[in-house]
Amino acid sequence: MGPEVSLRALFLSFRMLQRLFQGGKPVLVLLLLVMLPACHSKVTPGMDEAEGRAVQDSVRQWAARMAQDVTNGGPKVWLQYFARSPQFFMASEGKLLFPSNDSADAFVRTLETVISSIDLRWGSIRVDPLASNLALMAAPFHEAITDTAGHVMPADGFFTAIAERTPEGWRLRNAHWSLVGRAP
Repeated sequence: MGPEVSLRALFLSFRMLQRLFQGGKPVLVLLLLVMLPACHSKVTPGMDEAEGRAVQDSVRQWAARMAQDVTNGGPKVWLQYFARSPQFFMASEGKLLFPSNDSADAFVRTLETVISSIDLRWGSIRVDPLASNLALMAAPFHEAITDTAGHVMPADGFFTAIAERTPEGWRLRNAHWSLVGRAP
């Protein structure tokens, strides 16, 4: 963004404030002036930009490793990426699938008997650091699931999760999968 765009935005903001003051709304103007800087912050509170970038890079590398590990090792590998804590849950399509680690463990163990392989690929991974040990991860995905009879079931969708840095490394504290609808 060039200086002429910034100056125009500043001028328009000034004109808006001038009109608000003329309209007798000084409380609203004061509120806008207090809140405006918070809306433009690029740094997570308590983190500098370098730390934020380090979290982003670390989570992106971890997510890429997760997809590769699931592709190489099958469904059971997912369990290595779930946080082993009471806070863990996973939802899909607006429904809570796994309210706990135990429910995820049981499902994955059953899945192993009907799925021979998974090919998971992320699209562009977005990472928003929330703290030095928490980050929001979001990415489109493509998954090709092959059942034990050799049938391939492709799926595309979007994945969001809170990643938590634990003593064992980053883990999914919670996650949500949504699938792209298929035409009938």
